[in-house]
Amino acid sequence: FGSSRFRHGPGLATRRGSQRPFFRGSAAMGPTGREEPPEETALDALGAWGGCCWGIRQRAVERRPKVKELAPVPVASDPPSLAAVEPGIDRGSWWRLIFCCRRRAFRPQEHDADDAASPDAASPAVEALAAKLGAAGMAALHEVLAPGEPSRSCLLRFLRARDFSVEAALAMLQRDIAWRKAVGTRGLAAKSRAEVAGCSARVVNENMPMWHQGFDRQGRPVMFKHYGKTNLAQLLQHTTLERMNLLHVQQNERAAILCVEQSARLRRDISQAVFVIDAQGWDPRYVRSKSALRHAKEIAVTDQDHYPERLGRVVIVNAPYIVSLFWRLMTVVIDRKTQAKVQILSRRADWEPVLQDLIEPHQLPKEYGGEGVSRQSEAD
Repeated sequence: FGSSRFRHGPGLATRRGSQRPFFRGSAAMGPTGREEPPEETALDALGAWGGCCWGIRQRAVERRPKVKELAPVPVASDPPSLAAVEPGIDRGSWWRLIFCCRRRAFRPQEHDADDAASPDAASPAVEALAAKLGAAGMAALHEVLAPGEPSRSCLLRFLRARDFSVEAALAMLQRDIAWRKAVGTRGLAAKSRAEVAGCSARVVNENMPMWHQGFDRQGRPVMFKHYGKTNLAQLLQHTTLERMNLLHVQQNERAAILCVEQSARLRRDISQAVFVIDAQGWDPRYVRSKSALRHAKEIAVTDQDHYPERLGRVVIVNAPYIVSLFWRLMTVVIDRKTQAKVQILSRRADWEPVLQDLIEPHQLPKEYGGEGVSRQSEAD
């Protein structure tokens, strides 16, 4: 990278000892007058040009003046900002999202172990994690868990998320407990969506429709989101981005409560939910919207850091091509195991059989190929 042999940009280069440029991959006249093959290949030139660009970028970053950011004035009526309590979330643009989050995408994955370990096999790790937390830590955990959720199920989820490394799971769990106390997750589920958003229920339901729609064939709760009808610009006229992120946390907490209820009803552990996302009518301008990308990044990081092993499946239906592009931008902050659970389908002939195999017909609304009735109007 940064070879001194190339001094004329991406298309031209000079041979050492000669000021005459030549195109890479072509022949040039040597000092003897005979045609000589080029010494550098196109790959070498590409590497040199990339190194040059990287050096220019680094120098620009080093010379950039550092401006001290003023702390925002706290407002008593507003809920705590997720960005304020979650150090992994910043206010950067989508370019920072792509380039500065590469370590998340390319770091060694911690979720590639066999998650099908039986509860009996995982018992030593669960007991070790509980011992590391201690009595005070376990008491703090019970204070922030979904009502009725067994602590063992929670510990097992965090262990699976960290390849059954007790120390890594302990650090992740301690950060999660602190985050939940700061955000007040346990009280969010009991509030209405209008209370969380700080605006009328009509504005929330029209511009960010999401609701619970029965259960899949495995007994997991099914949550519907109509992102095609989501209008962030309209919502931001009535609420803030932080409150919108809290709406997502609220839905996650309600899904966790549904999992607890299903576990008691079926007498087996249900700890994951299924999400069906309708992208019909999705506005492609969101790809260029800093608010939309920041919102998407924050909910992705929140789900990955604070709701491990909660995601059973995601099916995105009626997806235009731009949604696939938007998803590729978001994969820089989403681990590979979570990416494998996401399915993006455009045509009804493709996604309808998938939903019918996943969900019983009487649980699936008619507009999605089932025989049930949509519960969107019941969303609170």
